[in-house]
Amino acid sequence: DGEVKVFGVSGYPVTISHNEAQLPHIAGTTTSDLVFAQGFLHARDHLFQLEVQRLTGQGRLSSMLGSAALGVDIAARALGFHALANRTMPQLGPKGRRYCNAYAAGVNSAMAHADFRWSPEFYILWHTPRFWTSNDVLLAFKVFQWQTTAIDDTELLRWQLFAGPRRLSYADVEALLPTNTGHWGWPIATLRRPATRSAPSWRESVTLESRTYIDVGAQLDSAQASSPPATPDGGPGDRLGLVHSALQLWTRLLGGDGLGLLLELGKTR
Repeated sequence: DGEVKVFGVSGYPVTISHNEAQLPHIAGTTTSDLVFAQGFLHARDHLFQLEVQRLTGQGRLSSMLGSAALGVDIAARALGFHALANRTMPQLGPKGRRYCNAYAAGVNSAMAHADFRWSPEFYILWHTPRFWTSNDVLLAFKVFQWQTTAIDDTELLRWQLFAGPRRLSYADVEALLPTNTGHWGWPIATLRRPATRSAPSWRESVTLESRTYIDVGAQLDSAQASSPPATPDGGPGDRLGLVHSALQLWTRLLGGDGLGLLLELGKTR
């Protein structure tokens, strides 16, 4: 409540005030100071959520929540969030790295503030979070980005329908579960295009995605024709195995940790 004054990364004071609805307002001298205050506010009000994001990205959520979170850790390590954050940091440029440092400094300032109140979850779980680094900021952002765009279950279901006992066509699969394009992202294949090219249109993305299905479908037909079924009825287990083999080709061509995890999920379902 009221007003909080802290010193930002530039050495100038930053003021955080609240209106009658308790909505925070930040006043500072530089953008880095404003980012610092944003980190301060997030830690003050949502530190446990931030800690969950960070541990998820590190593949260490089970260290706080126990074996119930082991599956999340396996998925996070398969996706390689930690390595991805390390690779991305040098690409941010001086300004991006400066903002990550400022946000981390704000989080740490809140944790060290005399009036900071630890949320009950930390006491219940007997967990004390470490101070943040700039890599932690990027790591938590990558996890948040994944949580708001991940469609691995939907993609796996699309492939199960495409290679199931009745072998739905791509058009039928698309009618049931439309491609995740437009405002919500692009297929993995389009993400491998050179950065100098303009963003693909929706139609280009759909065409590329359908071509993926057509090519993998051809691989599936070829594998099925040359290999006898492992079970008398050639059930869905066999077809998923064939899909997994065919998709290995696209894993090598496209890369992408998300597709790699999808293949691992396909082998366990």
